[in-house]
Amino acid sequence: MKRFSQRKGLKPVKTKMQLNDMDAELRNGLWNTLTVCYWQKVGDPWISHHPEIRVLFTRLWHGYFKWPIDTLDDYWEHTYKKVREYFFQCQWFEVYDFLEFVVATSMTNQKTASSWRPVTLCWRVSCQHIDSLATRSCR
Repeated sequence: MKRFSQRKGLKPVKTKMQLNDMDAELRNGLWNTLTVCYWQKVGDPWISHHPEIRVLFTRLWHGYFKWPIDTLDDYWEHTYKKVREYFFQCQWFEVYDFLEFVVATSMTNQKTASSWRPVTLCWRVSCQHIDSLATRSCR
């Protein structure tokens, strides 16, 4: 939806398709989605008190980052800070790798799959849409 200033022509409408880069606005929006759908599920400072989050972060450490699992800090703030720093410093395509890994990993746990199904569906539809646009623009 265009904002008032965009409808009145006072501010340009963003029309650039980001196929080979990612601006701060998009990266922030993707991080906000992770925050709302995943990170806010942590209600106290210990990851071990949240089995779904503990499994997700253990899989991130082992399968995505390839870091030793014994370096996974149980204190949420430390772990969150490390992942956030990675997210905002990595290459644009690594953001998508990270998001795909998080969604795929969360879906392997049937208990959490139902609570995250809307997010996963939205993400998959977005990926399919982006893939189809990228394919069309590369022809």
